[in-house]
Amino acid sequence: MVVHLGFWLIVAAGAALQAYAWPYTVDDAYILLRYADHLSRGAGLVWNVGESPPVEGFTCFLWVVALAPLTWLPVEPIVTAKAATMGASALLLWLLWRWVRLLTPGSSSRPAPASLIPVALVGLYPGQPLYGASGLETVPFAVLVLAGLLAFCRESAAEGPRRPGWSAVLLAAAALTRPEGVLLAAPCVASLMWRVRTGRSRMARAVAWLAVYGCILAAFLLIRRVYFHEWLPNTYFAKVGGASVIARLCYGRRYLVSALGSWAGWYEPPEIPSSSMGSAAAAVAACVFGAACVWAVRRPAGRLLLATAVLLIAAMVY
Repeated sequence: MVVHLGFWLIVAAGAALQAYAWPYTVDDAYILLRYADHLSRGAGLVWNVGESPPVEGFTCFLWVVALAPLTWLPVEPIVTAKAATMGASALLLWLLWRWVRLLTPGSSSRPAPASLIPVALVGLYPGQPLYGASGLETVPFAVLVLAGLLAFCRESAAEGPRRPGWSAVLLAAAALTRPEGVLLAAPCVASLMWRVRTGRSRMARAVAWLAVYGCILAAFLLIRRVYFHEWLPNTYFAKVGGASVIARLCYGRRYLVSALGSWAGWYEPPEIPSSSMGSAAAAVAACVFGAACVWAVRRPAGRLLLATAVLLIAAMVY
C-alpha cells in the first residue's frame, strides 16, 4: 500500500512539473501540427498544400498520423497535442513500474520499494516536464518502446512455442515513431537469436517475430519511397548529411554529457576538447557499459541495476 502510494505521488509530482512547464512549447510541434492539419483535410502529408513532390520534413511519421484526428476537435491543436503527451507521460511511468516489478522481488500486491527507483528517475528527470507537455513524439515513442519490451519479456517468459505476439508490432510502431527505434529493438533480436539454440520451436518463433517486424518496416520504407521519393526523411539530409563520423561522435558525446549533467544540476555541459581519441574513448566506455548490462542480466542481484540502466540510457536519448 505504501509503495503504491509512493508511485502515485511520483506521478502527481511529474504531472505538477509538466503543468508548470505547460507554457513552454517546442517550435517543432508547429511543424508536426501543420503536416497533421493538411493530412486531416485530405491534402496529404505536405508542408504546403499542392506542393509536388512532397517533402518529409519530420522524423515521426506515426505521431504525425496520430495527431491528424486531434485537429478535428474544437480546441487548439497544440492544446490537444500537449494533453496527449501529458497522458502518455503517466502511461510511461505505469508501464515502467510494471516492467521493473517483473525484475524485482515482491508480489503484484506488495511490490518492493526498490521498484520505485527507476520510476522516480524518469518521472523527475529534468527534461521530462518539458517533453511531457511539449506535444512532440518523445514521450509517446518511449511508451511504445517500453510497451514493446514489456510484451517481449512476457512472451519470452511464457513456456512452449508461441506466436510473435504484440512485441514485434509495438517495437515496429516505435521505429515508425522515431527512426532510432530500430536500434532499440536490437536487444530483442539478440535475445531471439540466443534462444534459437534451445530448439526448432524457438527458431520458428524467431523467424515469425522477425517476419512481422521486418514486414512492417519494409512496407513503411516502400511507402516513403513511393510518396516522398526518398529512403530517408529530409531532416537526415538537413542535419546529418555531409558530417564526418568523427564530428558525429563528438556531437553525440557532448549530447550525452549534457543529458547526464542535467541530473547533477547542469544545464550547460562543460567544455570537452573535441578529438578523435576522446570520441573513441567515449565509444569504448559505452561498449563496456553495455557489457556490464549483459553481465547484470545473468546475476540476480543485478536485475534492478539493469532496469535502471536501461531507463537512464532512454532518458539520455530523449
